[in-house]
Parts: sequence; structure tokens; C-alpha cells
Amino acid sequence: MKGGGLGYAYEGVAAQVYAQPESGTGPLYRYFSSRSGDHLYTMNWGELGSGSSGYTFEGIQAYIFPSALTGTIPLYRYFAGGPTDNFYTTNWGELGGGSNGYVSKGIAGYVCP
Repeated sequence: MKGGGLGYAYEGVAAQVYAQPESGTGPLYRYFSSRSGDHLYTMNWGELGSGSSGYTFEGIQAYIFPSALTGTIPLYRYFAGGPTDNFYTTNWGELGGGSNGYVSKGIAGYVCP
């Protein structure tokens, strides 16, 4: 929802990703848990493969860089367990090493600002 809604406020575009593979990029896989209504994104196929832990594989969402390159920024990944929520941001200042019930899960990949 571009203008926000459902308790969310639109904050703008956080980063640019690729719709097709580009040199040096890899797939960012998307999963969905119908039980929690949560989406999970990962570059690590081994994490959930074709679906696991209540998550269904929905396909490749985008292509991003697996390691830092000049001109890229980290896409930070966080997890909160109650209710289940995976959260992603390019702004380290939002949650830093983890806060407000979110635990840092590291860097999901690197994107273009």
C-alpha cells in the first residue's frame, strides 16, 4: 500500500534490487507462513529449501548481492517471536543489534541505495 494503511506509514524506497540476475547477484527467496502471516526472505536456499518450519516457498523475489561491493549497503534482517515477524531494513539505526523484541539475524544480503 503506497500511502500506508493497516497501522503502517509509508517511509519511501529503502533500496533498489534487480528483477533479473545481474553479474554478481544471487536470488533472494521469498517464503510465507499462513499461520503467522509472515514473509521471510533469504539468499540461503539451505535455510528453508522448498519450504519448511511452517513456511511455503513463493519463489524468487529479487536478485541482490551476497557480499558487499562498492556502492552497496547491507540489508539487515531481524526476527521477533511473539508474534512471529521477520523484519528487514537498510537503516542500522532502526534496530541496531536488536531491540523492541527483535533479535538481529545478521545481513540478508547487499542492495543498491
